[in-house]
Formats: sequence, structure tokens, C-alpha cells
Amino acid sequence: MTLIKSSRLTLRPLVLSDARDIKELFNQPDCLQFIGDKQIHSIADAKRYLLTGPIQSYRNNGFGLLAVTYHGQFIGVCGLLSRQGHATPDLGYSFLTHYQGHGFAKEAAKAVLSYHQKAVVLAYTDPDNYASMAVLKAVGFEYTNTQIVSDRETSIFQYIKR
Repeated sequence: MTLIKSSRLTLRPLVLSDARDIKELFNQPDCLQFIGDKQIHSIADAKRYLLTGPIQSYRNNGFGLLAVTYHGQFIGVCGLLSRQGHATPDLGYSFLTHYQGHGFAKEAAKAVLSYHQKAVVLAYTDPDNYASMAVLKAVGFEYTNTQIVSDRETSIFQYIKR
């Protein structure tokens, strides 16, 4: 995979040396609330997640979550995900608390959508995650419905390339 660049950000494939940042990211209160507990409680857990999640997705699908960096500093993840049993990829993102509210999620999402050129992309979010829904709407997603996904009530959005 190549690097994706925007005006302020560089998105690159995640690597095992990102384990410490991944552990911090997925144990933030908002991640635990809106994404759920990914069982990443140690550096070893984070490395296992990276190997069986994003790194495996790069090989199997040609895409996956990417590290988002700002001035070389890891600030979060953003990329396309492939859900088992679903043909349409979905957009996922999460940012370290300190970097939320600065437009990075919107900028990274736009960069990912532009790079991948998929005709249709879905996005799933907790119905109470208003910040995430605002990002999705700002980059062109439209709300479609709310369903139970993985035992959680989930708002589903759809992006159609025009």
C-alpha cells in the first residue's frame, strides 16, 4: 500500500511498532463506549490485533485501517474495513482524544474515500455518537437506517460516489 496524503495528514499502513499507540487509542473512554472493548489490554494484545486485523486485511482485501499521522506523530486510525458477510466496505476511524475536534477525522475520511474510489462505502456508528455522525455527513454519507449489528444498536450510513 502506498501513502495517502492530505493537506495536513499522512496515512500509512499500520505496523507492529504502532502497538503502543493502538493500545492507547482503543482503551480511551470514547472508544470503549462507541466501538467496544477490543480486548487490547497489553502491547502483546495490540500486536495480535494488528496482525489479525489491519495487516491481514491489507493482504486479503488490499485495504484496511491506516495510521493517521500529523507532523509524523500518530494521532489515530482511518481506513476501509471489510466485514465478514458484507460485500461493501465500510469506513472506520478513531482518533486520540487530544486530536479530536480539529477536523482530522473529516480530512482523513475524505482522503481515504478519494484514494480508494469505491462506488459505495458504508459506515456504522453508535446512535449516540453525534460527533461521528457529523463527520460522516460532512464527507457525504447519508443515514440509511438503524439495525442491530454485533449485538449493538447501530446507525448505518452510506456514501455513493457521484
